[in-house]
Amino acid sequence: MTEFKVIEIVDVDVIRLSPDWTVVANGVEISGQTIKILDYTASTKEEFEAEYTMEKLTILLLNKKVVLKNPVLMPDDENTQAKISCKVLLNDVNIANYFPEYRPKSLYLIS
Repeated sequence: MTEFKVIEIVDVDVIRLSPDWTVVANGVEISGQTIKILDYTASTKEEFEAEYTMEKLTILLLNKKVVLKNPVLMPDDENTQAKISCKVLLNDVNIANYFPEYRPKSLYLIS
């Protein structure tokens, strides 16, 4: 399992890694440093929310080793620096679990 060091928190859901990641999609090898974190959608509407998320990501991830799972190619029309989106695991825990307020809400209540 390849580990990557988080070298920069780029945005509320985008991080820069070292070394470069590489995936093969449709027979074409794609590589890069930035990825979009999968499984949560952080809001940037309010400045305090963006600051909160950036601070939390910095504390959790900056200069830490992470593992990437389930890479998905980003659509070309997506406005992001990242080419892929994937789950980011820190000590085998999905980073999205640290942001329950940004996780998709269930459509069904379990009683």
